Amino acid sequence: MEELSAVGEQVFDAECILNKRLRKGKLEFLVKWRGWSAKHNSWEPQENILDPRLLAAFNKK
Repeated sequence: MEELSAVGEQVFDAECILNKRLRKGKLEFLVKWRGWSAKHNSWEPQENILDPRLLAAFNKK
């Protein structure tokens, strides 16, 4: 886990993107976190997806 001191947020390692949805006009992705069980999957706005390879892999499905 790595700290981003400038914004005070933690960065976690995402394993893959499972789904997407449009909520309040913004695209969100259901993220499976590496090392965490499915109950910890979370919906994240696109700007929180830091690795473009995750989006590319999801869009190939």
